Amino acid sequence: MCLPPCVLTYQISLDHVKMEMHIHVYQRSADAYLGLPYDIAHAYELLKYFASQNDNFKMGKIFYTIANFHIYTNHITQTRKYLKTKIINKGITNYHDYEAREIIPAILNS
Repeated sequence: MCLPPCVLTYQISLDHVKMEMHIHVYQRSADAYLGLPYDIAHAYELLKYFASQNDNFKMGKIFYTIANFHIYTNHITQTRKYLKTKIINKGITNYHDYEAREIIPAILNS
C-alpha cells in the first residue's frame, strides 16, 4: 500500500473585508529537520502565486496543520547542532522543550 503525499490539501480563503488571500495547509507527515522548511516555503510560494494572479487581493497568512511532526533518528545529531546555533532562546537545553513558534521563525530566517 502506498502512503498518500505528506502535504495532503491546500485551502485558499479570501477575506473580502481586508482584501487578503490566506492559505491553510494540512500536512499528514512532517520531517522537522529536512522537509518542513521546504514545505512551508512551498506553501508561501503557492500563496504568492495565487495572490499575484489576482490584482484585488494581497497575500495574507499561512495556516499550517501537521498531524505527525517528527525528527528521524539519523537526524538527531544534526538537529541538536542546528538548535544550538539557530534558536534565540539559549536558556533551553533540551530540544524537546522548544515550541514550534520558536523553531519555525529561526528556520525561515536562516
